[in-house]
Amino acid sequence: MMYRMARVEDLPQITECICTVKEHGVVDASELDGHIAVIEHEGRIIACVWAMVQGRNCYGDYMSILPEYQHLGFGPRLLVWFLARLREAGVKYIRFFVREDNKEMLRIYQALGVSFGTGYAVGYKRI
Repeated sequence: MMYRMARVEDLPQITECICTVKEHGVVDASELDGHIAVIEHEGRIIACVWAMVQGRNCYGDYMSILPEYQHLGFGPRLLVWFLARLREAGVKYIRFFVREDNKEMLRIYQALGVSFGTGYAVGYKRI
């Protein structure tokens, strides 16, 4: 498994990965403006997370893992790796957008120290 920042040639596989999550709907990764971290396994993108950086702040969205790799711990490990890269780049805070009914992602974010309010969940974390 290789954790790395995405490259342009990864965009078709990232689009496929994001679109496996029905809540995301149809998304074209080439239209995302920001930073995308991926996990590559045997030449295939199996997980990705996207964030838009604006100065010292960051907005995270589109955490996606291919179905056959879900519930194996890749989500939290990719987030920890990605947050470290963002911190190295000078980002101080990240805000995550996640649906309140997405209990698995809420659990992962909360385990990493993200605080959430009520309703359509928006969480904040100092990194």
